[in-house]
Amino acid sequence: MNSFFRLSFVSIIVVVLLGSVVADDVAPDLMFPVPEFADHPIPTASVPEVEGEVAAVWDVLILFLALSLASYFTLVSRSRRNIVLLTISCLLWFGFWREGCVCPVGATQNIALAIFDPTYVVPLTVVAFFILPLVFTLFFGRTFCASVCPLGAMQELIAIRTVAVPRWLDHSLGLVAYIYLGTAVIFAATKTGFIVCRYDPFIPFFRMGGNTDMLIFGSSILVISVFVGRPYCRYLCPYGAILRVLSCFSKWRLSIPPDTCVNCQLCEDVCPYGAIHPPTVTQTPASRQHLHAGFVR
Repeated sequence: MNSFFRLSFVSIIVVVLLGSVVADDVAPDLMFPVPEFADHPIPTASVPEVEGEVAAVWDVLILFLALSLASYFTLVSRSRRNIVLLTISCLLWFGFWREGCVCPVGATQNIALAIFDPTYVVPLTVVAFFILPLVFTLFFGRTFCASVCPLGAMQELIAIRTVAVPRWLDHSLGLVAYIYLGTAVIFAATKTGFIVCRYDPFIPFFRMGGNTDMLIFGSSILVISVFVGRPYCRYLCPYGAILRVLSCFSKWRLSIPPDTCVNCQLCEDVCPYGAIHPPTVTQTPASRQHLHAGFVR
């Protein structure tokens, strides 16, 4: 594991420990107040109702099927066409039909609150949405990010003319996601609020309306996505930060064999996420440079 992943892993551990300390020291009636910004209203998130337990079970089954297909299309058939079709289908179902709820990204906060508050009961659907992508990542890499996540799909489908982000800047901005993850865990653990859901840039589009500020924020992310591959996923997504660490231990993933690579750098040039690193001459087949599905480093 290189130094970047080691730093990422340590960051998560420190954040969780810090959240535990804060949660233990703060009583329920002494929670962090929501900050006031003069007359500027704090945007609030509404959660759409789910039509009974049957619909929730269907959502979990569809998520499992989508993750299975994404893993197969990425690692076995390697069909770009099928991956795009799956991406569009998941965007329509989990994004516009289910209005972005429940999603694994927001479920991170529910799990954090349940860990620090034994009286809080997490719905099984939320647990399943949080756990399933983690399990698939451990076996097949970040196939959830590649073609199942509706947040990633919004950015993927409008990436028209992406430019390469300098590697040092890409890695530096990537640390912001861990800071966001830590903040979300602390806010959820202290019952201050679910800031990931509150400031989700794409919820206003999924629900065809919302706070003006969030519409502007979401639109800005989409405009950036035209030129920078998946900026929210790479630099802000807290759940993606967790998957980024787990993907280091994936059992099966795409790789570039160093004995057959001619270092033409064509794949590096066309990758919109800066995810491909050429193998070096000192590498052995047992230590090949790996490329995960999607934009994983």
